[in-house]
Amino acid sequence: MTITDSTTTASPVDVLNTFFEKLGAGDLPGLLDVIDENVDWKAAGDPRVPWTGQRHGRAAAGDFLASLGQYTEPVSFTVDRVLGDADTAVAVGAFAHRVLGTGKTFESEFVIQIGVVDGCIVRYRIFEDSYAVGQAFLPDNQG
Repeated sequence: MTITDSTTTASPVDVLNTFFEKLGAGDLPGLLDVIDENVDWKAAGDPRVPWTGQRHGRAAAGDFLASLGQYTEPVSFTVDRVLGDADTAVAVGAFAHRVLGTGKTFESEFVIQIGVVDGCIVRYRIFEDSYAVGQAFLPDNQG
């Protein structure tokens, strides 16, 4: 008798597509399911923006994701392309969000790069127009 392993691990492209699906649905628990317990998470940018900076661990990544909904509302979000190899996926797209505290809208193209091990995100990087994001958080008399 031959025993074969019938379990398959999702490809990095599949993981990133699932991430976007859960993000679009506002499914934070579903998002956390594809994030490794020890994820290395980074969103560079203006320190006045609540979600910027380096984070470590699933709970910290969850804080990042929750803060998006706490401080902004989505206006638009498109993914133009997702590419990947054995352990990395990259998405290219654009978004616009409105900052709830100022009413200002910011727009940016983005690149998200993830590293994946065993079907979970172990490394997350987002590259966006962090200047535009920071300006949208400033009151009118400061921007």
